[in-house]
Amino acid sequence: MNHPNAVTARPLHAAASRGRWLAALTAAGALAAMVAAVPQASADAGEQRAPHAMKTAAHHGHGHMEKRMAERVERVFSKVGATDEQKARAREIVQASTEQMKALRPADGGGPKEMLALLSAESIDRDRIEQLRAARHAQMDERSKLMTRTLADLAEVLTPEQRKDAAKSLARMGGGHPHHGKRHGHGDGPRGADGAVRS
Repeated sequence: MNHPNAVTARPLHAAASRGRWLAALTAAGALAAMVAAVPQASADAGEQRAPHAMKTAAHHGHGHMEKRMAERVERVFSKVGATDEQKARAREIVQASTEQMKALRPADGGGPKEMLALLSAESIDRDRIEQLRAARHAQMDERSKLMTRTLADLAEVLTPEQRKDAAKSLARMGGGHPHHGKRHGHGDGPRGADGAVRS
């Protein structure tokens, strides 16, 4: 004789199974988002910190990032008393760096979507997941190298005395002082008691 609760138990069991499956998909999606957002989790501490200007791109768009960097360089050069010729050369360097940075961006931006699909598939393709991770890591490394070269080029335009005054501000652009200033690209450096930005 069947237990009177047997009929009720079967739908409840099916609903629970569906709930577990949906929860698994949600977890896979969250994992994919984390993998896409933090592509260098396995890199060393120096490589993990991409230049601050690059990180703000995800929140504000690449155009905003590039404009902001140009403005910050202009302010730093003005503060140290750079000549018009030095400022013009700095603008050329930033523009060239911007064009090179564009070439390093993914053409279709499909990496995160593919990672999400791979992590929520019935069968996990570990080889393809590793390929995506390695490609993303290599791209971020190239962008970091480009930013470092750009900062060195900018510093070289300045005189030794000017470089002493500009060094900290330039280092912050490259992530040299990650804990200074406001987060997410909304500050240019630490502030004094009067609230003014100290570049």
